[in-house]
This record gives sequence, C-alpha cells and structure tokens, in this order.
Amino acid sequence: MIVKDLIRELKKLPQDLPIRTDNEYPDGENEWIVGLECSETGSSGYELEGEVRLLTSLEYMSLTKEEMENLLVGMETKKPKML
Repeated sequence: MIVKDLIRELKKLPQDLPIRTDNEYPDGENEWIVGLECSETGSSGYELEGEVRLLTSLEYMSLTKEEMENLLVGMETKKPKML
C-alpha cells in the first residue's frame, strides 16, 4: 500500500478512533500506531526505493479528539520524521 491509498482509506473511517496494527503472525500483543517515519528514495540504505514506517507501541496511548485530528492532518500535510 502506498501513502495516498492509506490516506484515502483512512478518510472513509470515523476520525476519532485509535489505530491498532494487526500482524499476520501475532503473538497475542496489541500494537498501537504512535507515529510515522519516512526514508526517501535515494537516501542512505534506500537508494532504490524509500519507505514509510508506522511506529507502534505495545502500550495503548489514548489520544484526545484534537490530538487524533492533528495526527490525521499531519499524515496529509506534514512530512513525517525523515531518517
């Protein structure tokens, strides 16, 4: 999945819900998305293709509605942390 497809799909959902990952091979732990990182194509280690990483935590991080809105807006308008 690419970023624009993820954003399009997220826009279809209620905007005040936390995001949890669902691994194909879970070990029983819930992982909650807490941030984003991005390595651009051409950067060290990503010479051929960049990537966006969803950062997770095993501890549920309850966000306020305003914090969730800021996170979603940030996904559309702000650059994530570049490595």
